[in-house]
Amino acid sequence: MSKRDFYLRYSRGEFGNRPCSFIGPSCVEDAKKSGIKAVGIRVQVPSGRFDPYVPLDDVEDRIKSFMHDGYRKELIELSEMQDDDKIILQGYLTLGPELTLEYSCQKTQMRAAMRGSTQIRGLSANLLLKSIMCPVSWDWLQYLLNYRGNNVVIELSIYSCPVGILGWNTIFWEVRDY
Repeated sequence: MSKRDFYLRYSRGEFGNRPCSFIGPSCVEDAKKSGIKAVGIRVQVPSGRFDPYVPLDDVEDRIKSFMHDGYRKELIELSEMQDDDKIILQGYLTLGPELTLEYSCQKTQMRAAMRGSTQIRGLSANLLLKSIMCPVSWDWLQYLLNYRGNNVVIELSIYSCPVGILGWNTIFWEVRDY
């Protein structure tokens, strides 16, 4: 699955709970109408630029900056920022020969948090996740693992409060093959 295909499927909710996001010509107007105060601006390409916590009043200028850097406007997405202070755990879950969880409990952006990550496997990973995920998040994780099968990576963040468009305590950021 290409990154572009993933983003289209992600925006349709195929991978579970996600932040409120806005794509397309009216994305700035739609974000302002939603009542959120700040967004993350990302480009729907692998390892693309990501600017977090952009106040809505600065979004249009920041989008121009993205375009100046060579990104096409139709690939720019605005998404609601989650409260990092509410993070319980974030990381990557892989299902290969066994379940592996590489995670961090640092209350910061995932890229930075994962520099000091811990890894657990098998039953320990399952028990930890089940103990902190709300029941519907846990059930959805099981669905994703069964649906995608071996050689899947699931990037997620678990919060101490409801988040995202579905109000679960887990955001599923990405589901991909490895």
